Amino acid sequence: MNRHSVRNLCLAFAATTLAAAGPAAAEDLQSFFKGKQIKLVVGSSAGGGYDTYARTIARHMGNFIPGKPGYVVQNMPGGS
Repeated sequence: MNRHSVRNLCLAFAATTLAAAGPAAAEDLQSFFKGKQIKLVVGSSAGGGYDTYARTIARHMGNFIPGKPGYVVQNMPGGS
């Protein structure tokens, strides 16, 4: 086998694997995240810029993840 044949074979295998796994993965995500909470750990104290940014993200991000999980922001000053 020459180089191009091996490359094309690998690309075809990868494309087939990804095409087969795509729909199943999307269905599993919704059931996985449903009713769960995601913890955002902020490495600064409450009320700071990073804390405000994390709370803004937490408020809106649940709408974009399948299953609409809840978000909890936890502050750990000096944790970064």
